[in-house]
Amino acid sequence: MVKYLGKRIFYILVTLFLVTTITFFLMKFMPGTPFTNQAKMSPEQIQQVKEQYGLTKPLWYQYLAYLGGVVHGNFGTSFQFSDQPVSYLIGTRIGPSLQLGAQAMIVGVIAGIVLGAFSAVKRTLGLTLPLRLLPF
Repeated sequence: MVKYLGKRIFYILVTLFLVTTITFFLMKFMPGTPFTNQAKMSPEQIQQVKEQYGLTKPLWYQYLAYLGGVVHGNFGTSFQFSDQPVSYLIGTRIGPSLQLGAQAMIVGVIAGIVLGAFSAVKRTLGLTLPLRLLPF
């Protein structure tokens, strides 16, 4: 049992590492930056903001800083929402997301139980329904 749990935890960590790595590099290799369409900012201001966020440092340094931040729960600051911490923004929005997920789970479980019971009764009684009577 301990070996099984250890293996599962290992797979979870590897998956999280791969997801964070792919996310980081996809964001780096996409064209443009968050400041590309800022008509109000001069090139000097854009350069200053890039230095503030550490975007002028080497890619390997940015990646290691990103991984270190993720491990500590520090996802940086938002470019869009006036320098608010991303972890704060996630925290304020997780409640409605969990509520929506729970509602979807309840509907899915109820539908699964009803359809499973219908299928079991149909199989037990040996019923066959013509396709035209099915609602879908």
